[in-house]
This record gives sequence, structure tokens and C-alpha cells, in this order.
Amino acid sequence: MSISKRSVLYGLLYLFVTLQKALGISDVIVSLQHTANGVDISIVNSEPIVGLQLTLKEDGDPVPIISAQGGRAEAAGMFMFPSSSTGTVTGASFSTNFVPKGTGLLTKLFFEQNWLIAKGTTENICLTGADFSSDTDVLTVSTPTCGEPPGSVVAPNSVSAVSLCLVDRMEDTSEIEVQILNYEQVSEFSFFIVTDQGKPAPLSFAYGGVASENNFWTTVESDPSTGVSTGKVEGLPLSGGVLEPNIEFVPLTLVYLPPPFIDEYEYLELVGVTVRDSNDEELSVSVSCNPSVDTPGDEIGYPTPAAEDVLPPSVSPPPPPPPPPPPPFPPP
Repeated sequence: MSISKRSVLYGLLYLFVTLQKALGISDVIVSLQHTANGVDISIVNSEPIVGLQLTLKEDGDPVPIISAQGGRAEAAGMFMFPSSSTGTVTGASFSTNFVPKGTGLLTKLFFEQNWLIAKGTTENICLTGADFSSDTDVLTVSTPTCGEPPGSVVAPNSVSAVSLCLVDRMEDTSEIEVQILNYEQVSEFSFFIVTDQGKPAPLSFAYGGVASENNFWTTVESDPSTGVSTGKVEGLPLSGGVLEPNIEFVPLTLVYLPPPFIDEYEYLELVGVTVRDSNDEELSVSVSCNPSVDTPGDEIGYPTPAAEDVLPPSVSPPPPPPPPPPPPFPPP
């Protein structure tokens, strides 16, 4: 039985919620990215959202917000009410619609053009207030620190700058997909894929994903004396290639393995990950999921935390829950 994309998404969602509760991370993690005409607000939320209010200020003064468009809020049918006088935007759902659990762009905020021309930059804008609610509770929130440079996405405390995830894509192919979520720019990466016996996986080549889209040269290393794969995959930029910050898991690269290999081992692991930014500084990294890779015809199982202090080795995560039912109509 081949694994479905929905099963992978549920598995990743279950993993995120488990890690979030274990580490005491907030229900909603907010990131702010400066743009030429305003700011983009992105979130990672472990609870559905039916209401929100955001407040933006620049040197203590309200930012004249004139529009809130796009993102997950608009897709969920949430009504957005910006205020140019108070620097707030309020979002409310007047039906059974809600922003579901997940990650990604919440909304794009646009400011008055004359104010932007006078200021010349959105660099000094801060998110001074962020309130979110589900249909029953006020949610806990983690917000970015003021004063971050334009174009940055702020990683909350206790969260690595980069997370990688190993995802099985072998249905009729012999491909392994490695995904990435990064709060900082990435200009170089490397990792090893090993078998359940701790030996290098016999990789053939790597291709595709955001690495190829952003002009990275991705290679699979082989022992020069034997020609046998060392299990190492390395991505180096060509002509200034860089991966911009992104708080959703996206395919980094696809790694190809010879078809007979799949019948020989129970699972693969992603280890020895190194990621650097454009200043050649090494970034903090976590491996957020390492699903087992079983033989064709079997379910691969759901991702399990790599860190032993998150889930004891003897404890297996339960199957992911079904999609949540629509919440009741929120009280007025």
C-alpha cells in the first residue's frame, strides 16, 4: 500500500503538535517579513483560529494599515478589518470557517503610500500586539523581536534556524524526498542518509526541489577509491544561489536510490546535517522527522521525533487524528 500525501501531512502535523507540547511552545508562533509595501505575517499554529487582532507600530506610533489580503486568513473566509488610525487589523469568522492547524502565510498587510514614501523603509516596524482565539479559548502566542533586519523571518525561542525532514516518495520509483523549513537564508547544506544498520545508503544522484530552483549544485559523494556512495549529499550555490527564509516544509531535493536497495533495509535516517548562511556561519539544525522506509507495498508509518528526550524510544506515536470537525458557531 502506497502512502498518500494526506497521510504524510497528518503525520507531520501530529509530530509538530507533539514536539510543541513537549517543548512548551506557544499555540501560535508569529513571524514578520518586511516588504516594499508593508509586511507579510506568517504563523505556525497548533490550534484552529476563529479570531485575531494584530497591532503594528513604528517608533511607538501606529502604522497606517489600509489593507489585509491573501494568505490562509482569506482562504479560510475570514473577514479582515484594518485600521489606519490605530495600527491594528482584526480578523473574525462569522460562519463555521476557521484557519486550520498548519503553517504558512497568514495575511499580507499594506500601508498608506504617502506614509511609506515619508518613512522610506518598513525596517523599524514592530509587531507590538498579537491576540488569537479558537472557538473556545484564547491561544498562547510567540511573537518576533523588534528591530530585525528587513526580509528576515524570526525563529521563536527553542526552535532551530533550519529543520530537515526525510519523506518517502517511493511508490513506483526509488526516490527519497528531503524537505526543508528555514527561518534564515541558506547558502550551503550537506547531510548523510544511512540505513537501519548505520551504513551509508547507496545513493545514485540528487536533483530537483528548491535547491535546483535556486541555482544550487546538488551532488552525491562517492569514495574516490571504490566509487561506492558515502551516503553524503551536498548542495553548493552557483552564481549567488540562496534559499530565502520559508516557514513551510518544501522539497529541498530528491535523492535517487537503485531499486533493489529498497528490499534490503527497513528504514533510512537523515544524520550529520550541516547548513550555512551567506556569511558562512553554521546555522542551528534539527531533523524534524525521519519516517521509516519499508519495502514497497507497506505503509511507511508516521514520523517520529528524532530526539530521545521528546518521546522515549519505547513509545510509538499513535496514528494521527482525523481532520477536526467544524467548530460550533462562535459566540457573539
